[in-house]
Amino acid sequence: MVTLSRSSLNSKKIGIWGLGVSGQKLLNFLAPRTESIAILEKPNIFVSHAPILAQYSHQCFKDPDERSQFFNACDIIIPSPGIAVDASLLQTGKVHSELDLFALFNQKTTIAITGSLGKTSITTLLARLLDEPEYIAITGGNIGNGIIESIQSPANCLVLELSSFQLEYTQQFFPDIAIITNIYENHLDRHKTLENYIQAKLNIIRNQKAGQYAIIPATLAEQYDFIMPTKGTLVLCGKTKLDTPDAMVQICTEADGSIILRQHGKSRTLLPACQVSQISFPQNWVIIAAALHCLNKVDCITQGGLQLPEHRMEDLGEYNGIRYINDSKSTVMQATLAALQRYSPKSTIVLLGGLSKGVDRTQLIPLLAGVAHVACFGHEAPLLLAACQTHGISSSQHDTLDAALAHAQSHAQIGATILFSPGGSSYDLFESYQARGAYFKQLVLSR
Repeated sequence: MVTLSRSSLNSKKIGIWGLGVSGQKLLNFLAPRTESIAILEKPNIFVSHAPILAQYSHQCFKDPDERSQFFNACDIIIPSPGIAVDASLLQTGKVHSELDLFALFNQKTTIAITGSLGKTSITTLLARLLDEPEYIAITGGNIGNGIIESIQSPANCLVLELSSFQLEYTQQFFPDIAIITNIYENHLDRHKTLENYIQAKLNIIRNQKAGQYAIIPATLAEQYDFIMPTKGTLVLCGKTKLDTPDAMVQICTEADGSIILRQHGKSRTLLPACQVSQISFPQNWVIIAAALHCLNKVDCITQGGLQLPEHRMEDLGEYNGIRYINDSKSTVMQATLAALQRYSPKSTIVLLGGLSKGVDRTQLIPLLAGVAHVACFGHEAPLLLAACQTHGISSSQHDTLDAALAHAQSHAQIGATILFSPGGSSYDLFESYQARGAYFKQLVLSR
């Protein structure tokens, strides 16, 4: 492995692979810190970004024709998160992530959050709870500030939402508190196997040091017999039937809804039920309470002013006796199933669509049994419809979201809920889940 260090920035040629948002921010950050930068990108992107590139000294390599020359010329390569790197290049030890560069320069308290579900809500709520006039907390990574941008902010605490793509190639990142919310099959079109996906997620705790904290699901720790790749203190969220080592902290909910802490055979209440907010799922508050406990800031939890981010279980109100919920952030089926738990299935119409990202969603379709109707839309609608019909679930097929919503509205009874929780990524019809959610809101509010 080629170690990334501050001194190596001056003595090595640094390669930036991709000039997307993160690539441009990397270029801006690295330019005053190194004398040798190379960029690999498609020729048309170089042309469209010429005014930006004119500000920097760099060497251009055209992708894909000059890719091998770029690899040979660079000592350290930082690919954009969306780029899947070939195994042969990984074996050279040249590849690092943006997070490795972040780790070199960051001096702020850092909470890093990853997982298949809940990471955006937890990131947002934690940052809002921690943010005070004398202690500034901001979000970064997938939401808020960019990873590298966050270093230069005036904040005391950074709360970073990180994807498996951002974590996959990191070798030197060590957050003060690392959180894995949960892990379900996701992004198998990139990672190929569930184990590869899990290992990418585990990179968030792999380089931690003593005195830091790794907050993970108890079920994940069980899977690996409580032997996890971290030197930090393990904090398990959720109950386990297995005996846990004394050094581990366990945080879970009681039957009355309170959140308790267990360690060394003793239990104490961390958060009484009356202080557990109802605006997000109970399991999210267990994780939030765990993080605040690690910071000795459990007293930060208040009910006032908290609000979930847009497109996450967003209640749009009731129109003509029908309630509309915008859960466009649902990009895996487990999110749809979790959302459905909040409503009466027999009076709920689910709008299901998007892309599966290499995961077989049809295995979870039987869990939608009992809903009033499933309106399947988009590229994979025929596949989803066939699975619904196989299990006797009332369903329909539509090319567009417009048609699916219109069908749902025509069949909804007074008191029904139309739950827009696609359970797949947006890229068949929309550029992002935000664009998808905004379009759904526009359709609802314009009718």
